[in-house]
Amino acid sequence: MMNPILISVAVFSACAALATQDISRELMKHVAAYDEAADAAVAAIRTPEALAAKQKEWRAAWLESLGGLPEQTPLEDRTTGVIQCEGYRIEKVVFQSQPGVYVTGLLYLPADPKFKAPYPGVLIVHGHSNEGKLRDGYRRMAILAVKAGFGVFAPDPLSQGERRQCAAKYDTQENCSAEHASLGARAWLVGWNFARFRLWDALRSIDYMASRTELDLSKLAVAGNSGGGTMSVYLQAFDERVKVACPNCYVSSLREVIRERGCHDSEQFFHGQLKSGFNHAALVALGQPRVDLLIGARHADYFPIAGVRSTFGILQGLHDRLGASNDVGLYSCDGPHGWAESSRQAALDWLLYHVKGEATPHCGKKDGKLVLDVEGLRKVTGDFEYGATELPFPMEKGLVTKTGQVRDLPGFKSVYALVAEEADRLAKIRAASKRDFREIVRRRAGIRPLAELPPEDETTFNHAFTWWYLNGREGRLAENHAAILATLGRSRIGVKAEALIRKTAADVKANGGNPVPLVAKGADCIAAAHAYAAEPQLFSSIRLVEAPPSWTDMLMNPDPQQDSYATAVWGALKEYDWTELVPPETLPAADVTRTSDGETLPGQGVERLADGAINPTCAWRWQKKPITVEFDFGEEREIGGVRIMAGRSWVNCGVKAASFFAVPRFGEAGALTTPLAERVEFRPSHTYKENVATWKPVTCRRVRMVIEDTYDFKPNYYSGYTHTATPLLPKFFETPPYPEFSGKTPTVQIAEMSFFGADLPDDLPLPNKDGTEAFPASRLVRDWMYQSCAVSNISHCANVDPDTTQPDPMGQDVSFVMRATDNGRDPEWRGERAAKRKAFLAQFRKEFTQFVYVKHIVMGNSIMHATDDLSDASYQEWKGVPDYRFGSSQLILATIASDGSVSQEVLLDEPDGMIRDPSLSFDAKTLVFAKRRSLEKDDYHLWTLDLETRAQRQLTFNGAVKKEDVKGQTADFEMPCSDIEPCWLPDGSIVFQSTRCGHSVDCWPLPVSNLFRCDADGKNIRRIGFDQVQTFYPQLMDDGRVCYTRWEYNDRSASGLQQLYAMNPDGTKQTGLFANNSEFPFSLMHTRGIPGTSDIMMLSCGHHVGQKGRLALTRLAEADDYANSTYDPAKSVWNMDTNPVVMHFPGNRKMTIPWSPWDNPCGPAVTNMPGMYYVAGAAMDASPGVQPVKMPHDYHYNVFDMHTQFGPQWAYPFPLGCGRFLVSFMPEGCRYYRGPYSSRFGVYAMDETGRRELLAFDWGQHCMQPLPVKRRTPPPRLVPKIDFAQGFGTYYVQNVYEGAAMAGAPTGCVKKLRVIGLEYRPVHIGWNWQFGWHSTQGKIGTPIAVGNAAYDVKHVLGEADVEADGSCSFRAPARTPLYFQLIDQEGCCIQTMRSWSTLQPGEINGCVGCHEHPHRAGVEYAKALALRRPPQALKPPLPGGGAHPLLAALEQEGPLANLDNWMGLNRTKAVEDTDRNDGFSFTRLIQPILDAKCVACHNGSGDKAPAAMDLRGTRGQLPPSDDQSKRKYTTSYLALTYKGQCNEKINFAHGLGFAPFKPPYSFGAARSSVWRMLAQGHHEVQLTDAELRTLACWIDLAVPFCGSYVERHDWNDWYRQRYEYACNKRAAFAWLELNDVRKGLGLPPVPLTGFIPDVAEPRRQKYWSE
Repeated sequence: MMNPILISVAVFSACAALATQDISRELMKHVAAYDEAADAAVAAIRTPEALAAKQKEWRAAWLESLGGLPEQTPLEDRTTGVIQCEGYRIEKVVFQSQPGVYVTGLLYLPADPKFKAPYPGVLIVHGHSNEGKLRDGYRRMAILAVKAGFGVFAPDPLSQGERRQCAAKYDTQENCSAEHASLGARAWLVGWNFARFRLWDALRSIDYMASRTELDLSKLAVAGNSGGGTMSVYLQAFDERVKVACPNCYVSSLREVIRERGCHDSEQFFHGQLKSGFNHAALVALGQPRVDLLIGARHADYFPIAGVRSTFGILQGLHDRLGASNDVGLYSCDGPHGWAESSRQAALDWLLYHVKGEATPHCGKKDGKLVLDVEGLRKVTGDFEYGATELPFPMEKGLVTKTGQVRDLPGFKSVYALVAEEADRLAKIRAASKRDFREIVRRRAGIRPLAELPPEDETTFNHAFTWWYLNGREGRLAENHAAILATLGRSRIGVKAEALIRKTAADVKANGGNPVPLVAKGADCIAAAHAYAAEPQLFSSIRLVEAPPSWTDMLMNPDPQQDSYATAVWGALKEYDWTELVPPETLPAADVTRTSDGETLPGQGVERLADGAINPTCAWRWQKKPITVEFDFGEEREIGGVRIMAGRSWVNCGVKAASFFAVPRFGEAGALTTPLAERVEFRPSHTYKENVATWKPVTCRRVRMVIEDTYDFKPNYYSGYTHTATPLLPKFFETPPYPEFSGKTPTVQIAEMSFFGADLPDDLPLPNKDGTEAFPASRLVRDWMYQSCAVSNISHCANVDPDTTQPDPMGQDVSFVMRATDNGRDPEWRGERAAKRKAFLAQFRKEFTQFVYVKHIVMGNSIMHATDDLSDASYQEWKGVPDYRFGSSQLILATIASDGSVSQEVLLDEPDGMIRDPSLSFDAKTLVFAKRRSLEKDDYHLWTLDLETRAQRQLTFNGAVKKEDVKGQTADFEMPCSDIEPCWLPDGSIVFQSTRCGHSVDCWPLPVSNLFRCDADGKNIRRIGFDQVQTFYPQLMDDGRVCYTRWEYNDRSASGLQQLYAMNPDGTKQTGLFANNSEFPFSLMHTRGIPGTSDIMMLSCGHHVGQKGRLALTRLAEADDYANSTYDPAKSVWNMDTNPVVMHFPGNRKMTIPWSPWDNPCGPAVTNMPGMYYVAGAAMDASPGVQPVKMPHDYHYNVFDMHTQFGPQWAYPFPLGCGRFLVSFMPEGCRYYRGPYSSRFGVYAMDETGRRELLAFDWGQHCMQPLPVKRRTPPPRLVPKIDFAQGFGTYYVQNVYEGAAMAGAPTGCVKKLRVIGLEYRPVHIGWNWQFGWHSTQGKIGTPIAVGNAAYDVKHVLGEADVEADGSCSFRAPARTPLYFQLIDQEGCCIQTMRSWSTLQPGEINGCVGCHEHPHRAGVEYAKALALRRPPQALKPPLPGGGAHPLLAALEQEGPLANLDNWMGLNRTKAVEDTDRNDGFSFTRLIQPILDAKCVACHNGSGDKAPAAMDLRGTRGQLPPSDDQSKRKYTTSYLALTYKGQCNEKINFAHGLGFAPFKPPYSFGAARSSVWRMLAQGHHEVQLTDAELRTLACWIDLAVPFCGSYVERHDWNDWYRQRYEYACNKRAAFAWLELNDVRKGLGLPPVPLTGFIPDVAEPRRQKYWSE
């Protein structure tokens, strides 16, 4: 049996030998031959009669290839405004070239009295630019002409300026030519050329000019550049009204153009044009004899000058032979492509002479002949210096429409819609006819009969110009190939089909004449279908795999991403669709996700068709215009109503009024629609009754919602940050001032959208028999408000005053239902419901009958989320915010009775404070928790509660230093701190979080909390975490390790960095646990081990949000946190994984959603990775109708804040095993953290299927952190192994080449491993704002570099040699955060660690490789060379340098000798102490190199080097908006790094993007053009090896400026006081710990050194006041 032929791109390439031979021998041979024949045909014309006959032939062929022209309809023109300028005025005009096809333009009319109306008319048609008529050069051409007395009309071309055609969702504004190509490929299928639309718009523009009495069109002239030059030639050839044409940078010869770049824009090539003899020469001749000035560019033009001269020679010869009196001319500027100043002047001179009869210095008659002074014109200065002279009006003032886009006008119809309508019309015609596909396909696709096929393909293609405007399904080269074939009357589909037929015929012959089966995949299915239809006798069957949609369906989809010439056939839809060529059963089933009533699945067709309320750079701007959102159900269905729930969050609020419309099969913004319900008013309440709109059911596939109003802005809905930042945004973002804030909320966030049919959903309110409303069982299962059939105390806490700042309709609704319907419980279903609850809770009662939880009001918000708003020194900022209510917190003991009812006992009540983080001892007798008794008079500390006696005990306290312990101190020094999140350890000790570490968050003025450990009585507090920013929520795993979340900031962006780590309880074996190498999820919180397994349960949530989100579990045995990225070593390309996310729902239902990067507005709200599973519908709400609104493209500022924050919210899960858990949960989602319409968390018993029962709820407070009261078996007790007397530990790496981070790096390239220590900022002073391209961070406080460069002071501690096998072992200082870089033989970084690691004293720790796979086993120890010898001591990193002072001190004295040694890199540095600058300092290490080698030329004078590259060490100046750094940067440093020049000049490893690592050599000195230039020698300057290595090290460290936080500071007394106080506090806590350790070892105490006496405490003042 013959094996089937599997068709793929590779097979076609092999069959047709595409892209293997010299282009001149194949396709170009045919192009050149046809083009030369067409030139010869023009040259053969001798008489006017011959010309007229040829013109008739050409015009017929052209009209056919255009697809005809539309019918002429009324213009419906109107003027929308006038701009008055000196010497002329501009009218802003809009008309309709076809119904709904709006054309915008500017009419320039002279106002100088020396010119009299009517003014000679000039139509200026524009080339390709996104700005359209407002492009600098085009405006200058129009102004030049109007000042010379012409009346000028300048319209926007299609897809340019205000005439973007695609829906706003797809409008990237990157390249108008890409949209031209998209439209052209679509129109191609129905037999239209894109030029049809552009030409028609230009003809109607002339019609509009003819309607204006101010214009004289008797000698109408047209001029244009590039695509405008194309239209100039087309108009002269088509419209007799055009008398003079000045096409610039278009006319050439097709063979030269195609040889240079292939085919150009969609309107510049036609089907069969070369075969019909209709080339550039014929096109120009079609408009003759008339006046032409051909303008070209001699260099860097897309239209080669050789072709321009060739065609001009043919045109000039034609005029000579005809004896025509009209003149033709040729001018060429130096180049490049575009309207050069001299080209514009040449065009103006030509128009003045030929239209107005005015001779100019460059154009006139001499001795009876026309003379164009080409050399004189070339002396016109200012070529392409468009900005040299300021234009009289800014671009935005020239907008014709209010919104800047015609698609927002009523009745707008795009070319996409026109093509779709034509395709629909043709489909109906085809359905009524019978066809012989064999003959049709051969004719349309250009497939020759088998007997006529040549033995080899004669259209081989391998063009050097591989870029084109479309990518299509087969790549840009294929698109260009298809366009070139089109000029010959061929199609790429036909060529591929012929190649397949040729190959199949040979296979059939080898198969004894028997036909063979055919299998095709992907885009190749289209060519295979054509081959099957053209020669069906060759194939026994055909099967299509992953086939693209039919052409008609493709045209009905407004998404242009897959538009393609390569898979299209000219005019095919007039006779067939490709899917009609094969038996219907061979086509794969349509992959349409069906939606049931009451449900719109996530991600289905949401698009923002208007700009809406979000400015892409700044989320606070209100545009005062409706927001349009569209829903696509995937198929036609009956729609009778909608239910909407509007969410509130940090900067979001809900819909107030909206209208709904049914959308036709192909619809877009402004398209005609059917109103369903207009201006429906919605309430902010989450009760469903007010949020339902119904209408007479209609059948449709798509529904459009137009949001017309939102709820008013209220300051108390927002954090102080939002309220404060709003007026500063223009300053921070360097943007023009925004309109005054209107009071409207800036964005809309929809938490749920449900569409239903004629029947109302079963969970809408239903009437009771007495006329009141009750809620059926299905509603009660999913909504906590009415799920209280056996729960007591659904009320406000006794000691909580309800918020009365705003009316609370939601609370009123609940109160009414409770009073009127016995809490909503209808007796008819109460018994059944209670029985189900009892049965469900019985499974939980087998394990426990009591649980504890805490009640409080405040939920951690966007900036204070690190410690739930409650870190010390932060309260003052929120004290003035309305509805910020601190206090009234309770610790509750709840008991679940056998009937399912729940009773509660208040164990602790803090009316003015806060209780949080309870942890139960393993014997279930003692609770440890964090408590703060008041906002202003206390800080968080650890307490215990004996559950038997109810006795309390405080374990930890603020620190204090007695005045007698410090010389010069006149009062005791108090050190407030926060101790939170305690967790019992197996040995009875406690691990917890504390701000005792004494440093500040990088990006915000908050104290950092790190991991500490203490005994059960609070004694022997030891720091075990040495982390840059917060760590969170330490919990024990079943193997005895402590799992926690760590926030990382080392050379990485500011978000998406809170992932899971684990360590032994003593701080050893610190290891990444999950998602550390992945970009998503952004944050993982509240992690707990699942009993009896190695699995963990946690929250998937976001940065800058409260600690709440989606619930997930991870099976660590399956975990692969590299799943979101892939690396191609051959191309050195690092890409996001394109594998889809499969989201599982209850009932074995699943949905596949394509995964996309964070900045893609089409992406799902939650992503997944191997080993991670969302629980109970947490990936998307499993309940009907959830529709998350997609983020706008490039929504940098708040995209992280939205991650997993809408829809249902979970917090603090406590897994019980067997799929059951306790959890804090909000089914309806968190509308806002504080405020009158806030939601509240309740405590639920839940299982992984989504079944849940409410156990505790309080309308006034959150019910959080549940944990069962039950005995537990402690995990294995890991014995502490720390020897505090040792100052070092040991690291080993078995093979640095092992792992994804070194993929593609050759073995042997790594010579050294550089060790860098991080010093943490004591306090936040000043900031670098978000300057720098691709900034993704917040403001970095106490900055030591600009923009996205290094965040922390970096100490290069030394280097270790890497063995030949990639192994390395070395000693490193303990209790010091370290990261590593792999260095090549030149001293350049190959790969850098964007994290850090810490050793405990005496610890030995290591890894397999560099970001190795989490399940990769290590190599055999005995085989690693580095492990055969003692670990190395670190060597001085820089040539000629000595050992780092810390290493020397630890070696000679040990860590316990004094406080400086104990604190290590974080020892106190007084404000004046700049000599102790042992971090990497630009002024100390780099500036001397610049002074010696560079400043002689780069001195700012501009004589020998650009003045901007001033490399002197003088103080530099930053713009006022950026000068908040409080740092005296030098001119040299700013010249090299300012605005984050992380491009090839410096290319430092900055905080760009979110990936934890990039491919080898992605950044750093090795990729820096500056470093490479200096390494090779620059203008006789040669750096020494030591200087080059020092410079390389600086770049590889992300260009730090300061070697300490006090270096070159610019602080006032207030900042100085804050710094000194913070240093004192850090030193004092470390001193207390050091002496406690010494005491335990029997050593005497050491003095408190580096302490600055009598520094006032700034804590009770405003914490930051810059």
